[in-house]
Amino acid sequence: MSRITKDLAERTALKLTEKKLLAINMVKEELSKLLFDYQYESLPEQIKDCFKAHPDYFNKSSSFRPLGEGLNFSYHNIISELPYSKNANVVLNKEQANRVSKLIAKKETMSQKYRQLNIEIESTLFALRTYKNVEREFPEAFVLLPELSTNTSVMINVSSIRSQLQSS
Repeated sequence: MSRITKDLAERTALKLTEKKLLAINMVKEELSKLLFDYQYESLPEQIKDCFKAHPDYFNKSSSFRPLGEGLNFSYHNIISELPYSKNANVVLNKEQANRVSKLIAKKETMSQKYRQLNIEIESTLFALRTYKNVEREFPEAFVLLPELSTNTSVMINVSSIRSQLQSS
């Protein structure tokens, strides 16, 4: 009858929620691509052409502030670096700002639910305490637990200590 440790509960919770984390990352990527497109559209054509031909001559950034109705003043990462001037802001129209704010809200909601679910799973596993209880009450998590180790021998090497004690 092996005990469920806090570390084991955390690792198992992460394995159980992998699909939710992938969904969050997909929303983050969608937001990143959208902001990249908006930033790229805001660049003058001459700058785009010159940037394509000579990218090393530009200051580049992979994070910008989208400015628009309903957006706060926070930086967001984009999928690739783009040239920027002194101002790292992207001014969005109302429709673009709505689309971005919906994606940001969706990402934050999903992240919050993900963190809460992880905490609940960890607490449940830790409260169940043993493999046997987890197998009976939470079989979805039991299949992700590592195999029980039947080795109960002492892992500390005391032979060197014994030899030092006998030699004195």
